[in-house]
Amino acid sequence: IQVHVDSFANAADAAAARRTEGRLVIALATASQSLRHTRAAVESVVDYGPLLSVAYQSVDLRARVAEFHAAAGAAVRDGNAAEAAAAIRAAGLLVAVELANYAADLSAEAAK
Repeated sequence: IQVHVDSFANAADAAAARRTEGRLVIALATASQSLRHTRAAVESVVDYGPLLSVAYQSVDLRARVAEFHAAAGAAVRDGNAAEAAAAIRAAGLLVAVELANYAADLSAEAAK
C-alpha cells in the first residue's frame, strides 16, 4: 500500500495520479480481504477514473489528497480500519468539492 501512497504523492500529472490512486484503492480493498469490497473498488476505479483525471489536473488538490492517502496508509499499518476508511472518505469528499467547483466555474463561463 505504501508504494501506491508514495507514487500518488509523486505523480507527474493527472493521468499518473488517477492510475496510481486506482491501484491504491484496489490494494486497500484487497487488504480488507472482502471480495465485495474488491469488486466495488474495481468498479469505482473504472466508473470514476475520467472524473479523477479532470480533478487531478490541480497540483494543489493532488497534494491535499496525498495527505489523506498517507493517513490511510499509516492507519492500515497500525491496523486501524476505521481511520483508514475515514481518510479515504475525506479524500473522496475533497475531490467531490473540487469537481463541484469546476462544474460551477464551467457553468459561469457558459452563462457569459
